[in-house]
Amino acid sequence: MPWQKADLERLGVEPADAARAAWWVEPSGRRLRGHRAIGAALAACGGVWRLVGRVLLLPPPVAWVHAGAYAVIARLRGLLPGIRPACRQRYAWDAARDRPCRPAERGTDAM
Repeated sequence: MPWQKADLERLGVEPADAARAAWWVEPSGRRLRGHRAIGAALAACGGVWRLVGRVLLLPPPVAWVHAGAYAVIARLRGLLPGIRPACRQRYAWDAARDRPCRPAERGTDAM
């Protein structure tokens, strides 16, 4: 789910941290950030994605490559084709409409 919609306090993730990277929070409370969060999410999907996720969870030195690639992709995510507005940091989540909105547009019907 988009970080703007998540109960960050309950998950133990600061809003600034959620805006910078993907997070995976397990029921046990274990939290993974960045490429490791993506790896855990993919591993939970099963099938071929489970294998891809496990590769992303490999330890260093392989993890260093994944961390670097994740940092570049996260920084440029707003430029990727097909990107959803919730992935752009400048958006907030409009809970009433259950969709992303620009902070300046809160409370208006314009979107």
